[in-house]
Amino acid sequence: MFTANAQVKLGQSSSWLAYTVQTGGSEVCTGYVNYEDSEHRLLAGELSSVVSIEWLQDHSSLLYTVPDAHGRPHKVGPVLRPW
Repeated sequence: MFTANAQVKLGQSSSWLAYTVQTGGSEVCTGYVNYEDSEHRLLAGELSSVVSIEWLQDHSSLLYTVPDAHGRPHKVGPVLRPW
């Protein structure tokens, strides 16, 4: 099975880690959030395509960008609130 990490972003306090995983060679990614060294993983959601992810300043949510036809960042996707 093909697996790739598309994006990884540490939270400002380094307690939170957000990342996306692309499986099966498709353009669909699954977003996850981990807290510190916890084995507990929160599902942020399935994303059709991701260029980058960013935390909001208060770490309450994640923003992500979706690509245009040429793979460049095009627009901001809906806010992800994993908790």
